Amino acid sequence: MLFIDRESELGVLKGAVRSGRSELVVVYGRRRVGKTFLLREFQRVCGGVYLSVNYGDRALALQDLSRQLREGLGIELGRFDTFRELYKAALTFAERLRGAPIMMIDEAQRLAGTGGLSELQYLWDTELSGAECVVVLSGSGVGMVERVLLSYESPIYGRVTKVLHLTPFSYRVARAFMRGWGPKDRVRGYAVFGGMPAYLSLIDDGEPLSTNILKSILNPASIMHHDPHYLLAMETREPQRYLGIMEAVARGRRRAGEIASYLGLPVNVVSKYLYVLENALGLIVKEYPLGFEGKKRYGLYDITDNYFRFWLREIYPRLGDPSLSTEHYLRKVMKRIEDDYASRAWEQIAREHMNLLLHEGKVSYARAGKWWYRGEEIDLVAINEEEKTAYFIECKWSEKTPVRKHVERLKKKASRTPWRDWRHEYIIYTAGNEVVEGEDVKTYTLEDVENLMEKYTPRISTTELLNSP
Repeated sequence: MLFIDRESELGVLKGAVRSGRSELVVVYGRRRVGKTFLLREFQRVCGGVYLSVNYGDRALALQDLSRQLREGLGIELGRFDTFRELYKAALTFAERLRGAPIMMIDEAQRLAGTGGLSELQYLWDTELSGAECVVVLSGSGVGMVERVLLSYESPIYGRVTKVLHLTPFSYRVARAFMRGWGPKDRVRGYAVFGGMPAYLSLIDDGEPLSTNILKSILNPASIMHHDPHYLLAMETREPQRYLGIMEAVARGRRRAGEIASYLGLPVNVVSKYLYVLENALGLIVKEYPLGFEGKKRYGLYDITDNYFRFWLREIYPRLGDPSLSTEHYLRKVMKRIEDDYASRAWEQIAREHMNLLLHEGKVSYARAGKWWYRGEEIDLVAINEEEKTAYFIECKWSEKTPVRKHVERLKKKASRTPWRDWRHEYIIYTAGNEVVEGEDVKTYTLEDVENLMEKYTPRISTTELLNSP
């Protein structure tokens, strides 16, 4: 298996082992983002015991965790009556058999209500904090973890020494899963598969993109075909309601009132679900035009995950339709990928490319974001308030319109922005090869973008994960 990019996160965990003191580390992020994979690699490198909480009931959780510890270590152990006994045994045997007192507990948010966190807090305060051990708590559901493990109300509040929030891979990293494809198909692939490691790992870049979509997504027997519904069912009590709201957003209803009208629901009801989707699950985001941050009347909701957006529009409304996995439907999907999804992904990639240029000192800005106002829209504006410089950026995937025409239109739109009196620089990202250059104009082609991304290719290593806790 490949271990890609999580070197800095793995370095934090290794550093906790070498710190010479006890460490209580929280690792969290959305499901499918690679938390378990990271912990298993940490276990392979540094040793320790890995346990996963599968139940929210105290008795069932203790019984199951006792079984995991017994079977994983291959030693005779009875059932533990308290979490304190379980934790102490896990750390003792981890040091004795694996060389280091390290305990990893996955899906730790399920300990809420079992007493497991309170017992960990007591044991930490009375024994573990001075024992030079490492305890890693990992959890899914961003809002849930922040409330259960990191908030003031959490039993372990004030004891956590390190926090790792795992986020989906950027295009710079995701392209490592698609090296067998050409540059345009890598962009199209990112537009569909997104940045979740679990989905990217299913890609066979020895096969065409279309074949991957047919096998891994359109095929009803594939994991990805039903996964968004499965994830919402795991995280919420009303997955259909949440999916309905997300589908409305994916189809362009980006205000609470528009979503409510689309679904025939009161706005106040929709707002509650939107809050959970944004703040607890991280599946949507409310975007504001640059310069109007926080002003509610300008905010627009959007889907944060490329695959969720694709699935909500192409799969979810047709679940159970036998024509979904046909070559005929695949051709239609591939056309929409080229016309719509790839264009959106190209904007994301351009933003990432700008950040790399900033890192290299080739541009200078402090804030960046989309801008829209009264029917005008610019894909990206980056501003340097100290130098009174504004970068106006348009991202054009289609090659139908000449780049010089895009520059002319961009200059007109820039003249209507709050930064019209600043020094301007105009940047066009194009998927083609046409280049327009000038004193205040720069063009970046897909080849330019790929060359810079290649320079920052993440480290890729092979790993053989342990099967035992």
